[in-house]
Amino acid sequence: MRTKFNAFLGALVLCMTQVAGTAATDGYITVCIDDTGHIVNVAVGRKPSRSTCDENSTRLTWGQRGPRGPAGPQGEQGEQGEQGERGQRGARGSRGVAGAQGPKGKPGLRGVAGAQGPKGKAGSRGLRGVVGAQGPKGKAGSRGVAGAQGPQGDPGVLGFYQIEGDVVSPSEMEYFTAVAFCEPGDVAVGGGFRAVEFGEMAPSILSSASFSGTDWTVEGQSGETVAGSLVAQVICADLTP
Repeated sequence: MRTKFNAFLGALVLCMTQVAGTAATDGYITVCIDDTGHIVNVAVGRKPSRSTCDENSTRLTWGQRGPRGPAGPQGEQGEQGEQGERGQRGARGSRGVAGAQGPKGKPGLRGVAGAQGPKGKAGSRGLRGVVGAQGPKGKAGSRGVAGAQGPQGDPGVLGFYQIEGDVVSPSEMEYFTAVAFCEPGDVAVGGGFRAVEFGEMAPSILSSASFSGTDWTVEGQSGETVAGSLVAQVICADLTP
């Protein structure tokens, strides 16, 4: 038994020596040992094949790489190397982007006045000036010759009279219009209205005026309670003889 173990140990050392130069990876080493203690097959790799050994051999697998050792001390600083040769001049770069405009500077000193230039040409005629103030009244002239008599003018106002229009009785909250007219050919010169029995509930008058020159029109709105009527009045100038 000791003879087989010694043979196996010697074969194992020999195997490790042979694969040390070829298995410098993180893989595994798998060997097959027959019943006499001899290594009959060797496999190196991360995943050992299970078909490496036959039924009469024993398979052994172990990792080749050991645990990481501690870091060694830092080495001494080497001597400074010689300065290298000066490199060639590089190509000229592209033009940069224009910068932002700077702040406005302070105004400079006033320059010396230059010499007077030559006389220019006469300009075009200007616009007409504003009319001046009226002068003093002149002396009265001699009386002229009497002119011929002109045609007879229109008749003047013969008098004035007042006319009332129709009575208007609005309903509650109603817009209404009352109108009075002059006689044909006469002109309205004024007017108004007369409320009949309205009391404190008088309507709101919106307008009271002449629209055609021969009438007087009153427009208004009644209140919530109706208690009377309204009559438009026109004052006319009598122009017809």
